[in-house]
Amino acid sequence: MSRGSLSYLISALLVVSISLIVDGAVAARTGDTRSSAPPKPTLHRETSVAVPATGAVWRNALSTTRPFVDDASSRWSRLPHRYSDPEGKTVSRRFHRQGGIGRPRASSSPATGASGAQLPPVRMNGAQPLLPPHAVARPLPGWHEGTLSHGGQERVYRFYVPGQLVEGLSPLLLLHGGTQGMDELFYPNAGGTQAWPEIAESNGFLLLVPNGIDVDSGSPRGNNQNWNDCRSPQAGAVTGSTADDVGFLMALVDWAARSFPVSGRLRVTGSSNGGLMAYRLATERPERIAGVAAFVANLPAGGECADPVHPVPILIVNGTSDPIMPYAGGQAGDRGEVRSAEATRDAWLAANGADGLQPQVRTLPDLDTVDASIVVCETYSPSGSGAAVEYCRVEGGGHTMPSIAYQLPRWLEQIVGRQNHDVEGARLAWSFLSRMN
Repeated sequence: MSRGSLSYLISALLVVSISLIVDGAVAARTGDTRSSAPPKPTLHRETSVAVPATGAVWRNALSTTRPFVDDASSRWSRLPHRYSDPEGKTVSRRFHRQGGIGRPRASSSPATGASGAQLPPVRMNGAQPLLPPHAVARPLPGWHEGTLSHGGQERVYRFYVPGQLVEGLSPLLLLHGGTQGMDELFYPNAGGTQAWPEIAESNGFLLLVPNGIDVDSGSPRGNNQNWNDCRSPQAGAVTGSTADDVGFLMALVDWAARSFPVSGRLRVTGSSNGGLMAYRLATERPERIAGVAAFVANLPAGGECADPVHPVPILIVNGTSDPIMPYAGGQAGDRGEVRSAEATRDAWLAANGADGLQPQVRTLPDLDTVDASIVVCETYSPSGSGAAVEYCRVEGGGHTMPSIAYQLPRWLEQIVGRQNHDVEGARLAWSFLSRMN
């Protein structure tokens, strides 16, 4: 080999060595280790999917093992993406439309799964990316949040999909109380409503949790929401909603029946303002309602709606010492006038064709003798094509849902009255509603 060839070979080897050293340093700095990367893990992608038939948009889940291309038509914008790596750890990654794939960020909550009440709230920012052609949409178990266009507004709702959704079951509609919101039902001090995701999970039904309207701002978002529950609006009253809530809730159930293998009829439960809204649904859409469980809610006195006339199975649970929804009827603060709890029961006895003279009466075991409260339930059987009425009187109970596992703090009881701890209110409701499909 000539001297010139040898010099050229040595120079070429030096260039290659320097190039490898530089590339390695860049890779170490940027974290680019593609040359030794493990196989891509299965990606569970949560995104927004539009439903042209109803205008609904909801957070759904896509599962794919193929790479996803963040092209110009996708319009990703801070949508959470979670996947499990080969070691089973949960990693959260956020996509940005302009910036491409962002760096992995620590997830602020565990990945969505079928763990009932332990699941964290979810949020959606309204982005509507197109679906990659290789992805197959399927609802994963856990919480999702979405919007539905109705009455010129984007109404908001959450829904919980159990790990094993039983086909043909009626979904359950859970309605929040006045000046509350769908998120607040699962806050630590929310009381017995926190039990519903666990009940949905163990019994395999779809749980729908919609949001009312903020009367002050007109916004469908937030935790100061109310339902249009038939009470006549008063100046400055928090119940002055004029929203078409019946139409919105029926549209939500229609969407659920098209999106899941569930019945188009629904079970409804709610407390206070939510309980009155449940009465309104049963009165105005009885053919769509499989059953109602209402807590601390009396029918309006002289309200805007007609009395119930069609039979719908009803469970009514009211506290005799309620400082907000008076058991004996009358003015419910600035929330309008209501009938008594017994007059509410009697109205449904008449509508359901139930025998009001010979109820089956049972007193539930007094499991907590310190709560100064007991529960006495009366069951009225229907005649002919009527429907059952179950009426539970919580003696000494306040404006609260009974609960054993989710007890209210004492300071809150000073405001809303005593909470009974002898029965899990949500399970009492499900025991009644589970017989109605």
